[in-house]
Amino acid sequence: MSSFTHYLEEQILNHFFGTETVYIGLSRSDGNRHGQYANWIEDPEGDGYIIDPDHEGIDEPGNGYQEIDDGEGGTEWVNEADAGLDAGYSRQSVGSGDWHDVEIIGLAEHEGETQLRLSNDIVFTSEAPENAQWGNITHFFFADASGLNGGNIFAWGSIPNALTVEHGMEVKIWGNTIVVEMSG
Repeated sequence: MSSFTHYLEEQILNHFFGTETVYIGLSRSDGNRHGQYANWIEDPEGDGYIIDPDHEGIDEPGNGYQEIDDGEGGTEWVNEADAGLDAGYSRQSVGSGDWHDVEIIGLAEHEGETQLRLSNDIVFTSEAPENAQWGNITHFFFADASGLNGGNIFAWGSIPNALTVEHGMEVKIWGNTIVVEMSG
């Protein structure tokens, strides 16, 4: 098979993004074609915790471990969710009304693309304790469930300017900056 028609591309995009509520989340690592979540393991070299190289994927704030100041001049490794380091983080819902209609672009530089554009701003606000952070946010993703590490991941992309999110900071994804497209 060499290509989908614009009709099929439009139907696929509308099925996943235009008719159902989906959830957008943040990640500290790149996604993968398997749509899996990162799995944290103890570092074999004894330096805390690492993402299992055999099970890499989306890594949401609150999913792993973090080395924090122990208040006595040292550091300790803690489970992020147990220590409340994911405070304020939750996936944001995106409904069918949050997307521009599917456009069949006829401009020469976009010939053959079928697109949806997320029209509204999406805001995540960190309430992590002052001695902790959500980490270096490098990617966003879409899933079909709202819970941390839950549901199926079906799309992801990089954030152009990675951001280390600390207490009280906001991560804002401006409207019209996320474009989901199929090219034929």
